[in-house]
Amino acid sequence: MNASPVAEESLPEDRLDLPIARAVPEVTRGAATLRRLGIHTPRQALFYLPFRYDDFSDLRPLGDLVADEKQSAKVRVTDVKVEPGFGRRPQRVIAQLADDTGSAEAIWFGRRFVERRLRPGDELVVSGKVAMRGWRPQFVSPDFSPAGTASVHTGRIVPVYPLAGGVTQRRVRELLARVLGRSLRNVRDPLHADERSGLPDLAAALKAAHFPDDPGEVRPALDRLAHDELLALQLVLAQARVARGGQRAPRIPVAAEELATLEEALPFGLTVDQHVANQEVIADLGGEQPMRRLLQGDVGSGKTAVAAVALAAASRAGWQGALMAPTEILARQHHRGLAPLLEALEVRSEFLSGGLSPARKREIHAAIEAGEVQVVIGTHAVISRGVVFRRLGLAVVDEQHRFGVSQRAALQAKGDALEPHLLALTATPIPRTLALTFYGDLSISTIRQMPPGRQPIRTEIRDRGALPRIEEFIAAEAGAGHQSFVVVPLLAESEAMSAASAEAEAARLGEARGAGARPAETRPA
Repeated sequence: MNASPVAEESLPEDRLDLPIARAVPEVTRGAATLRRLGIHTPRQALFYLPFRYDDFSDLRPLGDLVADEKQSAKVRVTDVKVEPGFGRRPQRVIAQLADDTGSAEAIWFGRRFVERRLRPGDELVVSGKVAMRGWRPQFVSPDFSPAGTASVHTGRIVPVYPLAGGVTQRRVRELLARVLGRSLRNVRDPLHADERSGLPDLAAALKAAHFPDDPGEVRPALDRLAHDELLALQLVLAQARVARGGQRAPRIPVAAEELATLEEALPFGLTVDQHVANQEVIADLGGEQPMRRLLQGDVGSGKTAVAAVALAAASRAGWQGALMAPTEILARQHHRGLAPLLEALEVRSEFLSGGLSPARKREIHAAIEAGEVQVVIGTHAVISRGVVFRRLGLAVVDEQHRFGVSQRAALQAKGDALEPHLLALTATPIPRTLALTFYGDLSISTIRQMPPGRQPIRTEIRDRGALPRIEEFIAAEAGAGHQSFVVVPLLAESEAMSAASAEAEAARLGEARGAGARPAETRPA
C-alpha cells in the first residue's frame, strides 16, 4: 500500500478559520473550486467528509482481475490510441496494459488530457471498475498514477466526496490533501485521552476519515467525529436547560378532580396511555418553569385529545392557548378535530391562516387581543406580527421538527412577560434513546395504545403501473361518500400558495358539481 499522501506541516490553530487561500497558500489557485463546495476555511475543509470509500489498496495481477468489481493493478502501458468521436459518440482514449500475468485495456470517454499523460512504456497503478470485454479485462474510466509514488487516487483506500457542478473527485482529493497536510498537526483535541472512551484523538480521526491507510481505521474515526457532534448537541441542550432555569411560566394548577371532570366531558373514553399523558402534562403546567414536553404517538392514537385537555385546563385558568401546524391542510384537520372537543369543554376556539380574508383576520386578531378567543388553531399565521395574545399560557406545536427554531421561539415569545408552556406533538415513531438524544431539552410522553374501535392502518407500496387501479379505487370511495387525499412533493410552501391552491380546487369542484358531475367522477391530479 502506498504511504500516506498527507505531508504534515505547521499551521497555527487560530489560522484554521482564516480564508483558505490565505491560510494554505498551496490551494490558492483551487480556492474558487473549494468555495463552490461551501469550503471557505481550513476548518471547513477538515470536516468536509467523504460519503463513501473505494478500496483500491489490493494490487492484483491482471490475470486475477474479475468483472464488476473495483480493483487496482500495477501495469505497463504498451500502446495508447485515440478514437475520434462522431455524431453523439464521444472521443475515446484507449490504453493497452500488460504485466507478467496477462493483458488488459483501459478506456476513457471524452477525456483528451489522458492521452497527453500516457506514453508506451509508462509503469502505472490503475484503479477503477473492471468490466470484461470478451476474455480481456477492461478498466472503465479508471484513475491512474505513476507506479512507486504516493497518490490519493490509486492503490489505497480512496475517499469519494459530495461534489458540485464542474468539480471532479481528483481535484477535490488533491486540494483537501494539501489542506490536511498544513492543518492536521495543529488541530487541538478538546477531549483528554480518558474522556474519549478509547476513540482516536481528533487529528488522527480527521486524517483517517479523509485518507485512511487501512480499512479498519475508518469506523473508529467516524465514530469519534459522530461522538463530538452528539456531545456538542448535548452541551447546547444542557445550556438551554440552564438558561430556562431563570425563565418563569404561568402556574396553571389543575386538581385531580378537575382533570377527571375534563376527561369525562370528552365524548369518548380515554386509553390508559392518554390518561397518563394528561397527568404528566397537567403536572408540568402546575410548575413555575416552562413545560417542554414531546408527546409522541402513531396517527390515530389520540394525541389531539391530550392537547384538548391541556388547552382547556389553561383556558379555564384564565390563560389562552395556541396550536400551530406546519401546513394549512393539517391545521384545518386539527381545527375540525379540536373545535368540537374544546366546545364540549366550554372553550371557544378560532381557526387562523393566511388564506382567510383580511376582514376575517382582523376580526379574529381583535378577539384574540381582547381575550375573547381562548384557543387559536392555525398555521404560521399564528405567529404573525398582527397576532397579539392577551394572556398566552400554552403553545402546542404539531410536527414540531418541521418548524425552525426561530418559528418556535416566535410562538413562545407571544407570551410577553411569562414564557408559555410548550407541548410538542409528533406522529414520527422515535425510539426513546434517539428521542433523548435529539430532544434532550424535552420531557417525553408516549401513547402506545390505540383508542378502541380504531380501524387498523394498512400501508402498501405500488408502482406507477398501478395508478389506473388506484384512481378507480379513489373514485369508488368518493362515490360511497368517503374522502381521499393525494400527497405530492413540494420543495417550499407558503401561506399564499396553500390558500390559492385550496381556493382553486374549491372553485373547480363547485363548477363541476354545478354542471351535474358526481364526486365519484373527480379524478386526482
